Amino acid sequence: MCKNSKVEHFSDMISDNKFYCPICDTWDYLSPYLMNVFKDYPRSLWFANMVTHHRHNHIESWDKCWGKYGSYYRGSWFLDYDYEKSKVNERAKRVIMRKCQSFMKFHNFYVEDILLLENNSKETLELAKKKFPSIDDELKMTG
Repeated sequence: MCKNSKVEHFSDMISDNKFYCPICDTWDYLSPYLMNVFKDYPRSLWFANMVTHHRHNHIESWDKCWGKYGSYYRGSWFLDYDYEKSKVNERAKRVIMRKCQSFMKFHNFYVEDILLLENNSKETLELAKKKFPSIDDELKMTG
């Protein structure tokens, strides 16, 4: 069970254009852009939306960068928006995999669901392989 979740497993990760965050036990709106990108991949759609949700709702320092005094806050360490965003996203992916492992396993996540997202680092790939089976492994076991 995720640390703060009151519910071990929801029957749906996604419902009525919303997705469930088991970390904060809330439903949030799906990104229309991500809905288009991952329209045939519901687990990847959930995971991608969780990364965005985590970046904006669970990492205070990221949102401070864009608030009223954002330019002052990020002035000494912030290099390039896309570069910094990809670093934060990679950390978010690993946090989500750790905190939501049981939720994700209940919903039959595979390594490949995570790999559909862009810019996966070596650390993210290693953790995904450690936490979740690959589709090939599952086929070998059942075939």
